[in-house]
Amino acid sequence: MKDSLIHVEDKFGSLRAVKGSTEEGNIVSFAQIYGSDGTTDDIRVLTDSAGKLRVGGQANHGATANATPVGVSGEARVTNPTPVDDGDAARFMTDDVGRIVTSAYQVRDLVQTASASLTNGTETQLLAGAAGVFNDLVHVTASNNSGAAVTVDFRETTGNAATAFSMDIAANSVETISFSVPYPQGLALADWTADMPDITGTTVSITALFIKNV
Repeated sequence: MKDSLIHVEDKFGSLRAVKGSTEEGNIVSFAQIYGSDGTTDDIRVLTDSAGKLRVGGQANHGATANATPVGVSGEARVTNPTPVDDGDAARFMTDDVGRIVTSAYQVRDLVQTASASLTNGTETQLLAGAAGVFNDLVHVTASNNSGAAVTVDFRETTGNAATAFSMDIAANSVETISFSVPYPQGLALADWTADMPDITGTTVSITALFIKNV
């Protein structure tokens, strides 16, 4: 066991020395706090039921701040950091003036593209479902290459399910829907499909962008 001093700031802004002892595993046992005059005062260290140090903020949520708050900072970046593994701790990222960097809707790894081609009035899979995953729709584009107008129905599950929404596409034109809020899929594990009437000589090409949620 080794005794050491740790300097901390008291509520008046003065640095004071805390005497502690370290054991195996770098456990710190605080014993006394030294005043500026060399005398010592007892201090109380709050622990949980397992004997671990309890750490709390300066004030409860909604209460008036009654002390200098603890600063929290991210990591300023002008280059991308090295990715960590799923579930690892990671620093939040800011630009070089401290503004937090965010990604709309979902992280890159959970964004999914999809495409399909409709030709003969048969319901066609746009995106396969996955267990426990809601594929919420963000954006869809449909291109009609024929001389006839067509209506395309989008469904959240295969097999003549209720239509989630439809797109009316004029002849030889392109229609796009960008949802201001992702369209929530109602059932996890379900496929997204598209369907249209059987119109001779008509092909509709569809591309879509989804995010994976749980």
